Amino acid sequence: MVYEPWAKVIRWLYERFQELGSVYPLAREVEAMPYLFPDPSADDLLRYTFKIHMTKVPGGFKPATVDAIRYILTNPVYIGAWVYDDAMVRENNHPAIVDRELFLACYHKITGRNLQGEPLPGIERRRLHHDSAQAVLKYILRDPSGPLYVMHAKHPNYIRAERATEGQELLMRWTFSISTHVIDDVFLARVKDLAINDQHLGEHIKASIAELEERHTESVISVDEHLAHVRTEIEKTMALLYDNILNLTPQDKQRYNGILEGLRAREAELVAVQENSLHESLQDDMQELSDILADIPAHLDSCTMERKQRVAHLLVESATLEELSVHWVGLTIVWRGPLANRPDVCLIWRQHGARSNTWTAEEDAIVTEHYPKTDKWTMLEALPNRTWNMVYQRALTLGLHRSAYIQAPLPDNFTVSDLRIFPDRDIAMSIVSEAINQRGYVRWLYSAGVAQPAREIGASELESGG
Repeated sequence: MVYEPWAKVIRWLYERFQELGSVYPLAREVEAMPYLFPDPSADDLLRYTFKIHMTKVPGGFKPATVDAIRYILTNPVYIGAWVYDDAMVRENNHPAIVDRELFLACYHKITGRNLQGEPLPGIERRRLHHDSAQAVLKYILRDPSGPLYVMHAKHPNYIRAERATEGQELLMRWTFSISTHVIDDVFLARVKDLAINDQHLGEHIKASIAELEERHTESVISVDEHLAHVRTEIEKTMALLYDNILNLTPQDKQRYNGILEGLRAREAELVAVQENSLHESLQDDMQELSDILADIPAHLDSCTMERKQRVAHLLVESATLEELSVHWVGLTIVWRGPLANRPDVCLIWRQHGARSNTWTAEEDAIVTEHYPKTDKWTMLEALPNRTWNMVYQRALTLGLHRSAYIQAPLPDNFTVSDLRIFPDRDIAMSIVSEAINQRGYVRWLYSAGVAQPAREIGASELESGG
């Protein structure tokens, strides 16, 4: 049965997509709406059965992602087709709610294929191009919340994208960005230093790959047993559904479908593990990169981006970038196998710091109270994520002036949060002052030649009097 208030919305989506020519401006319009599909009335809830896979918002429902809008615009159900398991079983199964020509125009534009899945002549599907944004740690670097993406081919950046408000934002927003060359230069310099200090780097890589091969062989045996069990459970659940399909309530059907979805997702995960052959790809990389690995300091800088990426894939198990303060970011590298017996950690100073957030009413109140007559330290302590430059500019905007000149020989481009990275305030101030006056300041926790850092930590504590 067609629920006309929602069918009207579906037709509008198709018509609006054809007018705009792209999903993204359509998503921006939907995002700005309080809701897309209105709440059904109480009578309608009793009369119709609703299968809702959208986010509930005041007044109705909205799709949660751009992909959800794409799914609506490419779903043959709306032209009367019977679709099962993402495959079209029969056309003209029920009354259509979208004009067929309109649907096909949208479907062809989004997919580049006909309803049988065949590529359409003259329509090029969007794909990854060879000139897309590249970086050495592409597909490797992540932050604590997930992978970092590489964007902008001419001036690539590592980007974190996320939704700030669940259910309200369809499009991803950039919440972190840093130039790829800042991170990649640090990484490549570290690789060269490690190679200089480790005359047996090639042997360590071979040992790492051998260890991966052994772990993979052991895991496959366990995976095979688990996979057989999951597939048996799928067969049992399907048999139960077939036997009782006429007696199951809609709630029972939904519950069993949920069980099947979970089992099939687990099956896909296990098959992926079963087919994973990381050690084989690493062996291929090691053979093809033997010339670079023989003398990394001499050859690494001059090789292509693709070869640098493969070197990184060969050497790195994981690389994590984390915002520690307004200006400090931390890079943690876990090297493969016995390449290094500890994670490598460094601090990187960003001269321009993180993107400044909008000033809040509470912050404005602090500036109004303290700026005219309070010393710099008190002002900065009250606003730990603001530099003195930022405070000064905000004070000008608010029409404030300092009533007296208060001597305070402090740098203008640091925050108290930058100092809190280090346990000692004096040492922190010394390091921050040094970082402010240098271009591309990097501080590694341990030197490149230290496999076990215990002695170096002890020596550092002695030097600092700790």
